[in-house]
Amino acid sequence: VGDCSGVVSIGNTSFAECLMLQSINLSTVCKTIDSAAFKNCKALTSIGVSIESSLITVIPNDCFAGCNALITVGSLQNILTIGYNAFNSCYVLGTTMNLSSCTSIGECAF
Repeated sequence: VGDCSGVVSIGNTSFAECLMLQSINLSTVCKTIDSAAFKNCKALTSIGVSIESSLITVIPNDCFAGCNALITVGSLQNILTIGYNAFNSCYVLGTTMNLSSCTSIGECAF
């Protein structure tokens, strides 16, 4: 389990290819997640702390692409933009997503 309880920003490819990461707890003060931050984290199944309670408004390009085991992301209620390929190849993603605030969804996002 990765605990990012005090983190305000997650940079490009920060956890990419982290094959043993199974879950991550995001801080409610986290403002940004950059491109491909969790790309190809094959064992990642859940993102803790609902994204709706955080300050994150963008799921960037390739953010969770290739996270084949990802099941739960939490509500995307405050998300305005979902980037290109953001959840591509997340075959078992089972979260019911509230995209009521979303104004832009990139190609191949899901």
